[in-house]
Amino acid sequence: MKKVLVIVVVSALVIIAVTGFVKSCSSDIGSGFEPTYGIKKIHSDTLNADIYIKKKNWGVSGDHQVVVISTSGQEKFEPDSTKDYIFVSEFFFKASKDSLYIYTDSKAKEPRLFDSKFKVIQVELSNPKMMDLRGYDNFKNKGLELSTYIDAPADKK
Repeated sequence: MKKVLVIVVVSALVIIAVTGFVKSCSSDIGSGFEPTYGIKKIHSDTLNADIYIKKKNWGVSGDHQVVVISTSGQEKFEPDSTKDYIFVSEFFFKASKDSLYIYTDSKAKEPRLFDSKFKVIQVELSNPKMMDLRGYDNFKNKGLELSTYIDAPADKK
């Protein structure tokens, strides 16, 4: 009889411990599934216009990413292939007067409803040239920025 009572008490304690552990882990993991967003506003005094480079990361370790060039300043977004340039890999960029220059390993499809005063000029680079820009932050010496470094606005940090 004592053995049965000990087994029941130990089993109950194990079930309570496992349930508590699973609940605490699931709340930690659950927050990892919420996407994070970053946005960079680019303004042209020449055009008196704005264009936005926006980044969305998701997944438990944030290893899924999409970056878009958009005319919408809304921070949270779902990519729209009819209105946004959509990139699934990082790219380098710089704005100059009326143009936004994109240096990428794979050009994005030009969206048919993209309506901006900015000219978006995509330059496709080979992998070695992309790696050369990335290495030792060489892109900074050329006045370029990296899409991966786009963060949330300062007031969101």
